[in-house]
Amino acid sequence: MAVVAAATNEELDKSSKTVPKYFQVPQQGLNKDSIWNYFLKEVADGKTAKCMDTSCQKVLKTAGGSTSGLNTHLRSIHHIDLLKKDLNPSELGVKAKSVKPISDFFEKKTKSLEETLARMTAKDGIPFSVFSTSTDLRRALKSDGFTDLPKSAHTIKKIVIGYSQKIKSTENEHVLDLKRIGRKFSVTFDEWSSIKNRRYMNVILHGKPQEFWNLGLIRIHGSLPAEKCLEMVANKLRLLNLSLENDIVCIITDGSSVMTKIGRLSPTYQQLCFAHGIQLGVLDVLYKKINQTPEADESENENLDNLAPCEDDSCCDSDSDSEEIDEDEDEDLVISHTLRPVIDKVRTIVRMFRRSPLKNEILQTYIKQEFGKELSLILDCKTRWNSLVAMLERFYTVQASIKKALVDVRSDAHLKDWELARISDIVDALKPIEATIEALCRRDANLLTADTALNFMIQKLDMQQSGLALELGVALRTRIEERRTELSGLFKYLHTGQYINSEQDEIFSIPKPTKICSLIRNIICRLRGMNDDASELQEGETNIIEKPGPSQVKKFKSDLTTELNKAISAALSSSPLHKVQPEKSLTTTIKKEMKLFEDGDSDRDEEAVTFPQHPTSTNNLQNAHVSPSLTPRLKTSVYKTKIAAV
Repeated sequence: MAVVAAATNEELDKSSKTVPKYFQVPQQGLNKDSIWNYFLKEVADGKTAKCMDTSCQKVLKTAGGSTSGLNTHLRSIHHIDLLKKDLNPSELGVKAKSVKPISDFFEKKTKSLEETLARMTAKDGIPFSVFSTSTDLRRALKSDGFTDLPKSAHTIKKIVIGYSQKIKSTENEHVLDLKRIGRKFSVTFDEWSSIKNRRYMNVILHGKPQEFWNLGLIRIHGSLPAEKCLEMVANKLRLLNLSLENDIVCIITDGSSVMTKIGRLSPTYQQLCFAHGIQLGVLDVLYKKINQTPEADESENENLDNLAPCEDDSCCDSDSDSEEIDEDEDEDLVISHTLRPVIDKVRTIVRMFRRSPLKNEILQTYIKQEFGKELSLILDCKTRWNSLVAMLERFYTVQASIKKALVDVRSDAHLKDWELARISDIVDALKPIEATIEALCRRDANLLTADTALNFMIQKLDMQQSGLALELGVALRTRIEERRTELSGLFKYLHTGQYINSEQDEIFSIPKPTKICSLIRNIICRLRGMNDDASELQEGETNIIEKPGPSQVKKFKSDLTTELNKAISAALSSSPLHKVQPEKSLTTTIKKEMKLFEDGDSDRDEEAVTFPQHPTSTNNLQNAHVSPSLTPRLKTSVYKTKIAAV
């Protein structure tokens, strides 16, 4: 019996040693795509694995951590093939590596075919027929992704017109949205004649600075008196649900007799074009009409857009519409008799070198020795003073080379020293005027920058000692006085908060405080439909103290454009900002606002009064803009009044 018991105990010990323990592998055991989801691993040394299927329970070796036997068992016995399964990285919890498509390495096309065609026809001036006839253009558009480019010019025209209607609808909605929030606008309009001798009226609506909408051309049939012109503009605005009485602050026109009458009939303010005024002032001095009539000064159709100098004798034979129209009107203009001898001699020399390749080659040899490059002589257009500046400036620059070339070609056309000095005087007098016109025609121009540019021009002319500069200064002052309104003074006052009258030209002065107060009140009452019960201000009634501001005399540098830009930037420096406080009456509100605007904010917290009837303030009126110039290329800004609710 003892022997049997010992044998039994030995057998139990052996069985306890031979039965290993197994466990489920963490994490891997919960993954259905893992081999350990189907097997348990030995606890002791992990050299074996046990199938989890209760009907199988087979123990397999995993020597060295190899699981190939386990996969073979699953595939052959249980028909589960984990090795051939198409594993999805997202199902396995592994983040797939992002690979950029090839299209990401190229600039994506953001423009539609309609927008591209409209831009190329309107901005680049490409005719519709070129899109159907030009192989290179079609290939370029096709490479840009526009494979459905029509082959018919008529179809392309329909696409462009349809896109323009879509843009107009969007812009009209934008204008209506601005009106709903209380925005005000200004209008620029002018008459234009095509090469077919058809007359049109172009109307442009202006919002805040550098924001405008071209409302299109209006065909003119028959005569165009002031009443008819104003009615045409009003009808065009009515399409946008705008009215001259309530939505338009100012109209900007040229200074012809019809336009000045329109200004008297219109319920809005009127600003005459400064650029046209300068043009007329220069013509008053440099040119004269052979058969001058009393109405001659009223004509303001001179072309201001063609600032590029003419390079040959065919300058005046341009195919552009404006050149065709102006040709007949300016053909009776001739250079003044005091300047004509010198200018005619310069034109003779320029023509001689331009018409002879041999003589021009001799001239260019000397020019290259002096300047290191070729500089061609420029021939002016006889009725364009800006081209006269370019011709004389180039001639005076290369005068030394011209003298040498004239000796080599044995020409008798020599200029004396006093004639060269005369040329220098003409260039020095006209260059500031040219720079001023370019500043006036900028899209970001307003009445403040216009005053700065015009004052810069007058100061430059006054600093010169030549008789021509003095004559131009007198003529330009006259033209500026005809066009500068009290709006310019109001704009300057709202920007600076001071009466800058010391050391300033009279034509650029700010109106008296009573006039400024009355002007602000009239603008608010007209645009808001309000009636001020306070009596009209009388001289000496206001308590506003007139204080002279700092001097604005500038130091001048050689580069006129750089100097003028610096002067404009200085004028547009930050203006004082003030809080808004209501008062009982609109007139007293304006008076109080003006007083605090000049003195600062120190008095604003001392008093708080109610303002029951007039929910307006003049403080945001300093955001107003009026365009100082009028050109067909839309180089204008706008006068805009913005009244903020208290």
